[in-house]
Amino acid sequence: MRRLTLIIGLTWLLTGCLLEGDNGNTGPTGPTGPTGPTGPTGPTGPAGINCWDLNEDRVDDASEDINGDNVFDVNDCSPVVSNSASQNVAVELNHQHICEALANLGQYPEGCPSATHTIPTGTLKQLTVMLDDGTGRGVSCDFEPNNGPLTLELNSFDQLYYWRLENSFAANKTVISLEDELVSSSGNTCLDVCSNDPKCIASFSASRDIVIGNSQRIVYDCATFHSSDSLPPYEQKCDDKFNNCIAPNGVLLNSQRWAVRCP
Repeated sequence: MRRLTLIIGLTWLLTGCLLEGDNGNTGPTGPTGPTGPTGPTGPTGPAGINCWDLNEDRVDDASEDINGDNVFDVNDCSPVVSNSASQNVAVELNHQHICEALANLGQYPEGCPSATHTIPTGTLKQLTVMLDDGTGRGVSCDFEPNNGPLTLELNSFDQLYYWRLENSFAANKTVISLEDELVSSSGNTCLDVCSNDPKCIASFSASRDIVIGNSQRIVYDCATFHSSDSLPPYEQKCDDKFNNCIAPNGVLLNSQRWAVRCP
C-alpha cells in the first residue's frame, strides 16, 4: 500500500514540472514586398564651354577662329604652327597700346619696338601673285634683295604652307562686306584701312561665310599690321599646296588677300 502511494506521489510531482521539449521549426520567410518606383532623373546641366570660346558666350565669334581656317575646333585652342607662332587673338589688339604706353615711360621691353626702331617704308601694294624663289619659298614684291616682308614657307611639322610677315603684329581687326572688298568701285577696302594708318606695313583680309536669317553671305575679316624689330614673324596658315598660295588664280584672287609695303 505504501509503495502504491509513493508511485502516485512521484507521478504527480513529475506532471507538475515543466520539461524542456524540442524547439519548433521556424516558419517560412514571407515574400519580399515590391520595390518602389525610381524617382525622376534631374535635369541635364548646361553643356561645357568650348576651349576656343574665349569670352564664354557659347557663340563662335570670328576672333576665336585662332588659326583662321573658318572652322571652330580644338585647333583654335592650341593651333599647330611652327616655332614662330602667331600671337593669341586675346592679346593681339592690346599689343600696340601697351608698347606705346611703355615707350612714353622710356621703357622698351622685348616684343615692343626698340628705341631705335624705324617703321619700314615703301609703296603699299595689293598682291595678286607670289614669286617662287626656286627654293620652295614664295616671296612678295620682288626677288632678293628687294623682296617684301611677306613670304610663304612650308611648316615641316604639319606639312602646310604658312604666310610669314616679318617682325609684325596685328594692330587692328575689322569686318568688311564682300561688296566693299571685291565688288564696289573702290574695292580693296582692307588695303584702304591700312593706307590710312601711317604705321601700317601690311593688311590681310580672309573670307568667311556667315548666316543671317535664312540667307548666307560672305564677309572678310581684315587685319592690319604694325612692325616691331623685336618680334618673330606673324604666321597664318594658307594651304597644303604651294601653287594654291602663289598662283594668280589661287587663294590670293579673292579668299586670302594680302597687301604689303614693297621697298
